[in-house]
Amino acid sequence: MAVRASPNIRHAIVGAPSYFQSHATPTVPRDLLHQRCINFRHHGESIYKWELDKGDESVAIAVTGSLVLDDEDLLVRAAIDGAGLALVSEEQAAPHVAKEELVRVMEDWTRLFPGFFLYYPDSPSN
Repeated sequence: MAVRASPNIRHAIVGAPSYFQSHATPTVPRDLLHQRCINFRHHGESIYKWELDKGDESVAIAVTGSLVLDDEDLLVRAAIDGAGLALVSEEQAAPHVAKEELVRVMEDWTRLFPGFFLYYPDSPSN
């Protein structure tokens, strides 16, 4: 049995307007290799590879950057401060994009994830 625990999730690649004054706007995943990106490490695990999809093409790209964080709020703050590009949830980025503190790029490469589910075994019939 599965019970939905969250809504669908989409990522957003974002950077500050000031960042784009001195860096080209990426349009495809390979462009990210020439950008300063903010990496994410979840609770001591390995650094997250950015998973991007467009049509039938899927890539997991190890971006480079000198900053590694383990908190999405800090990722957003660092991006707003011009530290580089960040991959964060669309929900987290939306208010900052609306206030023009962040610019969203490569929107056509960020896929929709089905969210989180709780799974448990079905009770046996008596």
